[in-house]
Amino acid sequence: MVGAYAYGTIEVDNTTTYVHVVIRDSVSDGASGRVYFRWRYADGSKSVPSILTASGYMVEKSETYWKDRAALDSYDPFEVKEVKVDDGEEVDSGSWDTPFQ
Repeated sequence: MVGAYAYGTIEVDNTTTYVHVVIRDSVSDGASGRVYFRWRYADGSKSVPSILTASGYMVEKSETYWKDRAALDSYDPFEVKEVKVDDGEEVDSGSWDTPFQ
């Protein structure tokens, strides 16, 4: 997504899945970069999305999310969506994506 670049890491231990998410405002156009993060559960449901926004060229914001791994989808435990935000309005948006596909 032009203007929003999300990346991160995933770690899994015996009981917990940890996902560290970073969003970068990647274009010097006055708009912001945003990422939505949500868990995908084993029963097919999804969590309410968390929102992380970075404002200012090359500024990054990060957050670490964690959840009991037994509750999560074993193949795609989370998904993200990158969004460009200008004056508080979402002006361009990617699709929900599972990073492992």
